[in-house]
Amino acid sequence: MKTLKFLPVGAAAFVAVLAFTVPVYAQVSEDAETQTAEPTPVTQQTTTNTTTQSAMKDRIEKRKAELKTKLTNAQQTRLQNRCKNAQGKLQSVTQRTAAVQQNREKIYTKLLDRIAELQPKLTAANVDTAQIDATVTELKAAIESFKTNSSAYEQAVKDAAELDCQADSVAFQASLTSARTALQKVRSDATNIRTITNQKVKPALVAAKTKLAEAKAE
Repeated sequence: MKTLKFLPVGAAAFVAVLAFTVPVYAQVSEDAETQTAEPTPVTQQTTTNTTTQSAMKDRIEKRKAELKTKLTNAQQTRLQNRCKNAQGKLQSVTQRTAAVQQNREKIYTKLLDRIAELQPKLTAANVDTAQIDATVTELKAAIESFKTNSSAYEQAVKDAAELDCQADSVAFQASLTSARTALQKVRSDATNIRTITNQKVKPALVAAKTKLAEAKAE
């Protein structure tokens, strides 16, 4: 199975960033029969932007509440003076991590597809699939965890890159801390998937193919 290291490029930039860190709605008129007009593209876009900003605000407030280490005034001032430059690096990290995540997910999807193609053949040949079914269930759970934590990491980095860090340096610090925590989980997930694949999936596939070959030979 092909493997990829998470953040083959851009990791240094992110680590460098971490190093120094301790609505307007369009008015719609109603006609005489009080029928509501169809939303205009401008209205829809404004609503979408407002919803996005609200969701981002909620995420940031949650991260700030979870931030265990409170920043001193001196630390906040230091962040305010340096964060703009750091955000430029984070923009690049955001683009690259998205590409790496997509590549990994393609690899995992191909692996699951290969197993899915084999399972009907095993069933048709009356080969017991209990072992491989259990292994697939475990693998799928690990992959879903990877996807969840990858998305959380990507979102935290994106928020840190886009928020007004000089106006709210605590939000910037909280988002970086959240990103670092999520990245640790992503790496753990990737290791877990590799372990399941090498120690359980591959042996189960070999055993299943052997049984299938024996069933065909009978």
